[in-house]
Order: sequence, then structure tokens, then C-alpha cells
Amino acid sequence: MDVLLGFIFVILTIVLIIGLFKPKTILRKSKKYTRLKIVFYWFLGFLIIGLLINVNEKHKGKSKIEEAINLIELREYSEAIKTLKNIKEDNQYFMDAEMLIQKADSLNKIAEEEKLLAIQLETKVKLKEQLELEIESIDKGVDFSIYNGSIEALQMEIDLFHQWTLLFYEGKNSDDPEIQILAQQLINKVSKIQSKEFPRLRKEYAKTASKLMWENDIEVTSNGTGNKYVNFTGVIFAANKNKQEFHNEINDVLKKFRFNQARYKWFDQASEYSYWTIYKGSDSDLLF
Repeated sequence: MDVLLGFIFVILTIVLIIGLFKPKTILRKSKKYTRLKIVFYWFLGFLIIGLLINVNEKHKGKSKIEEAINLIELREYSEAIKTLKNIKEDNQYFMDAEMLIQKADSLNKIAEEEKLLAIQLETKVKLKEQLELEIESIDKGVDFSIYNGSIEALQMEIDLFHQWTLLFYEGKNSDDPEIQILAQQLINKVSKIQSKEFPRLRKEYAKTASKLMWENDIEVTSNGTGNKYVNFTGVIFAANKNKQEFHNEINDVLKKFRFNQARYKWFDQASEYSYWTIYKGSDSDLLF
């Protein structure tokens, strides 16, 4: 409708311009070709268009109000507000639109709060279920033998400890006391598992690494309480530069396994060796 009225207005304006220069072209059936008549007819047409525009705006205002009410009933509050904001201040339905905007905005805030509460509740339920599931699986007994066979497999077990730690902190930071209790139960069990598993992991690491480095004439062993020390023996370590470069390359992996020291000899019976201190904490410490 707006396009049509705009088109008619453009036509009337063109007619006015032509009529002012050549009245006879426009007033062919009239006996008097006066420019005053041209202006009069243009003004009359302009008034009619103005009335039509006013009627159209009123109709649009009413239809938008009805559309917004339907959207509010469908809980589409943002769309309702967007529709109502298209009603102009000079429209008779403007005040109705403003009141509906306030209503829709209030309902939208309530809906957002309800959605947030629902998400929080769902998150709590999932977190509780996950904690219970992990505790249950530990109580039944975790088969850690599946993590043997390669350095990568051994690291996967360490990654499992890390995931349990993250789950613990998520539960600890919950505002639900029941979830906090479950989180503490989980980490107590995990700490005991780590104290038992890390010595085994270090021993398995040394055995696996020794097989991998055999071709390079490097022997790898572990010793000390809880296999805290890892020993690398090979002619290559006669040079201090080689020791340093080798250790820089492997330090991060050794730290994951919580070795306390890495020791380097150039032959097995050597009375002296070079060493680097790596991890000073306890195997039961939380794994970040």
C-alpha cells in the first residue's frame, strides 16, 4: 500500500510540473487552461493521498498490535517488541504499543531467567550423575592394564587422572552440597589410585622406553622408592652437550610421569652420573 501511494504521489508531482508549463496538455477537455486549476487539482489529489496514508497508518498500527499480541501468546517476545517498535509516535495505537512493549519485555526477562534456571538445573543433574558414575566405576575396579604397551597408552592413563581432577573441581565449585560431597569422595579415591599407579607407570615407562631406544644403544631403567629415578645409559652420554640436549627433549614427558630425577651415564659401571631434578611433589597430588 505504501508503495502504491508513493507511486501516485510521484505521478501527481509530474503532472503538476507538466501542467505548470503546458496547462493545455493536462486540461484537454477544459475551456480554460489555467495554471491555477492545475495547482488546485494537484492540491486536491495531495489531500486525498494524505487521507489515504493516514487511514493506512491506522490500519497498519492496528494490524501490528494484533500481530504482536499473537507473538506474545507464542512466547516470541523479542519478535513482538520488534514489531511494536515499527508503530510511529503519531499513530493512535502508539501508547498501546508502548504498553505492550513493556509487557513483552517483562515476560522476556522472566522467560530468560526460567531458561537460565533450567540450564543450571540440567547442568547440576548431569554433573551429579557423572560424579556418581565415576565413583561407581572406581569402586567396581578400573582395568588399567589397557593402558600398557606404548608410551602413548601410558600417558592416556595420566590423562584420565587429569580428567578426574577437572571433574572434582567442577563439583567442588558447585553450590549444591550433595555434589560437593560426591566430588570430595571422588578425589579421595583418585588420590589413592594415583599413589598406587604412578610407581607402576614409571616402571612401565622405563621398560617401554628401553625397547624403543635399544637401536640407539641406550638402556633405560627405573629404581628407588616408587621408581622415582629414571636412568639413561649409553655411550652418547659421554658428552655433556648430548646429555643436555637429550634431557631438554624428554623433560616434559618425564615430568608427566612424575619422575623425581633423570640420571645419565655413559656406561653402566660408571661411578659418576649427571642428573636433573624434575618433579618434587607427591604421586597423590592433584593432576592439573
